[in-house]
Amino acid sequence: MSQVAIRNVVLVGHAGSGKTMLAEAMLVAMGVIPALGDPLLGTTRSDFDAEETWRHMSVQTALLSGRWRDTKINLLDTPGFSDFWPDVQRTMRASDAVVLVLDGAKGIEVMSQRVWREAAALGLPVFLVATKLDGDQADFARTVAGAVEGFGPGIWPNSVPVGVGADLRGVADLLSGMLDTGLGAPHAWSGDDAAGLAAHRTPFIEAATELEDALLERYLDGEELTAEELRQAWRRGVLARRLVPAFAVAAKRGLGVRALLDGLVNLAPTPQERPQMTCSDPAGGESWTIDITGERVLCAYIFKTFHDSYAGRISLFRVFSGTLHPDETTWNAHRAHHERFGRLFTLVGKEHVPLGEVVAGDIGAVAKLKDAQTGDTILAQAMAARPFTVFPLPQPPALYAVAITPKGKGDDTKLSTLLHRLRGDDPALTVTVEAGTHRTVLGGPGQTVVDVALHRLQQAGLDVDVSPPQIPYRETITRIVQAQGRHKKQTGGHGQFGDVWLRLEPLPEGSGYAYASEVVGGAVPKQFIPAVDKGVQETLAHGPLIGAPVVDVRAVLYDGSSHAVDSSEMSFKLAAHLAFKKACHDAHPILLEPMLLLQITVPEAMTGDVISDLTTRRARVQGIDTLGHLQVVRAIAPMSEMVAYAPILTSTTRGTGSYSAEFAHYEPVPPALQDKLVAAHNALVTL
Repeated sequence: MSQVAIRNVVLVGHAGSGKTMLAEAMLVAMGVIPALGDPLLGTTRSDFDAEETWRHMSVQTALLSGRWRDTKINLLDTPGFSDFWPDVQRTMRASDAVVLVLDGAKGIEVMSQRVWREAAALGLPVFLVATKLDGDQADFARTVAGAVEGFGPGIWPNSVPVGVGADLRGVADLLSGMLDTGLGAPHAWSGDDAAGLAAHRTPFIEAATELEDALLERYLDGEELTAEELRQAWRRGVLARRLVPAFAVAAKRGLGVRALLDGLVNLAPTPQERPQMTCSDPAGGESWTIDITGERVLCAYIFKTFHDSYAGRISLFRVFSGTLHPDETTWNAHRAHHERFGRLFTLVGKEHVPLGEVVAGDIGAVAKLKDAQTGDTILAQAMAARPFTVFPLPQPPALYAVAITPKGKGDDTKLSTLLHRLRGDDPALTVTVEAGTHRTVLGGPGQTVVDVALHRLQQAGLDVDVSPPQIPYRETITRIVQAQGRHKKQTGGHGQFGDVWLRLEPLPEGSGYAYASEVVGGAVPKQFIPAVDKGVQETLAHGPLIGAPVVDVRAVLYDGSSHAVDSSEMSFKLAAHLAFKKACHDAHPILLEPMLLLQITVPEAMTGDVISDLTTRRARVQGIDTLGHLQVVRAIAPMSEMVAYAPILTSTTRGTGSYSAEFAHYEPVPPALQDKLVAAHNALVTL
C-alpha cells in the first residue's frame, strides 16, 4: 500500500452556496492552479462541461485532486440542485468525509438538510463551511447558531472571521492561533484581535475536553493543553461524529481556506478508518458488511461516468481494497463479464494527470471502459466465481417525464442507443414505452436532469419531438349489469356460433379482475368456458370511455348456448367480447386517475404560497411537519396536475423547495373533467 496519506472529501450544499468557488480557492491554495476561475464565464476547473458553462451551474460531479502538507486530497464537487440528488448520493458513498457548504447569508437550506441526513445514514463525519463571509448580509455566528438549531449540538467553530462583510480583515485558526489576512503567510494574533479571538478559543477547547474525562480534569485544574492534544481530541470527536468543526471562508479572497485544508488533514478520517462497507449478492439477495482493511482482493466502485469530447467516456472510481493497475483485466459484478482497464489517471476538472496505479483508498479515472456504467462494482478477475456488489441504491422516482419521438426517419435505433448510453452515465434517468402510443418516455428526478439529457441527444445529432407523457388513466364500472353477446356467422362450410350471458360486478379498489362461471346443465360446454375468460381479458385493455384499461371488475358467465358443429373457442371469445363491451357500456363506467403522495420541503415563509398553489391542482393537504426552519407539506394530488410541477415549485420557492412523490392509489375523476377527457378522446378518434 502506498505511503501517501489520502483524504477523500465531498463538497455538498444547496445550489448557489459557493461550493465551486470554494473548490477553486482550495486548488489555488494547494498550488494546483494559479488563479480563481469564474463560474459565470465557465472558467472554473469543476464546471467544465458545456452544459455547466451554458447553465452557470454544476450538473455533474467533478474530481479535483491536489496535495496539502504531504497529503493527497481528492475533492469531489457535486451539483447543488436537488434534481441531481442521486449523483450526490453516489459520490458521498465514494467519500470519507463531507464538507457541508452553507451560504454565510442564507444558512441552512433544503439541500443542506438532505445532506445532513444522508451523512448520518452513511456514518460520515461532517465539516461545516460558511462561505461568502465578505458579503453584505453574511453572519458567521448566525450561520453556526442556525446549524446548531437545525442539526443539533456538537457544532463548534474551528476558525472565525475577523470583521464582518465588506470589513472582513481575515480569518483566525483557533487551533494554530494564526491569523490569515490574505496578505502573505498567516501570522500570530496580535493587538485587539488577540483579545477578541481568545474568547472564541475557550469554547473550542471545552468542546474537545468535555468528551474525555482525563482531558477535562486537567483543563479544570488549570493545566494548559498542547495543540497536539487538542488536535487529537478534536479528531477523535469528529471521527465519532460527536463534534462537527465549523470553518469561516471568503473563497474569492482566499480567506480561511488554509485553515480548512489544515482541518481536513488534521481531523478527517483516512480511508482505512472507514472499514465497514455494505455488500450485496448481485442477484439481489442477501446483504452483508465486509472489513475492507482486511481485504487484499481488488474491489472498486464506479460512482460517476461522463463523456469527454476528446477522451470519450470517462469513469470515476474509488478503490476500496487491493490495487488497480493499468491494462488490468477485472470482473464487473453488475454486468457479469470481464472489463479491461486501460491508462489510469486522476483529474483536475477535465485535465488528466497520469497515475501508475490506484491503491486502496484512492480515487482514479479511466477512459473508454467497454460496458461499465455508473454504480457498477469492479472486482478482481478471480472473484468472478463469488462476486458481490457494493452500495446498492434504489431507482429514484421519475418526478418529471416527457414523451419523445425521433424527427428523422429510421432514427429509432439511434435513439435507443443514445438513451442506453445516457442511462449508463446517469441511472436516475428512466426510459419506458407508453402502452397505447408506443412513444418513448424519458423521465428523471427533476426537469433539469431531463433537460440536460435532451440537450445531450441534440449534441449527438438526434432531433426529437417532445410532448407531455400519457397519464395512465383506468376505467371501472359502478353498478351490476348483465348482457348477452351472440356471435353467429355462416361462411358456406362450417359456420361460427357462440352465445354467452355475462354479469359484470364492480370490485373494491385494487382488486383487478376476477372471473367465475355459474353455468349449469351444459348451456356452455366446459371446453369453451376458458375461452370466454380469454375474450373478456382481451377486451379489458380498451374501456368504453377513452380506451383505458378496465380494472376492478368481476365477470360472471351464467348462461349461454352452443351449436354442435359451428361452436368453437374463437366463436366464444368473440361472443364474450361483444357481451363485455355492451355490459360495460351500460354499467355507468367512470374514469380513474392515479394519485400521488407528495412530500414537499420548503422554508417556513413559503409554505402558504406552496399550499395555495396545491389547492389549484386539486391536491389535498394531509399534514405539515416541522424540520428546523423548514416545513414538510404532505399531500395527495392527481398525477395529471403534477406532470410539470418541478419547475413550478422552483419558481414558487425561488429554488429553495424540493419534493418527492410516489404512487398512492387511483381515485374517480371529477365528472366535469371526465366529460372533457371523453370529448377530447372522441374528437381524436374521429379525425
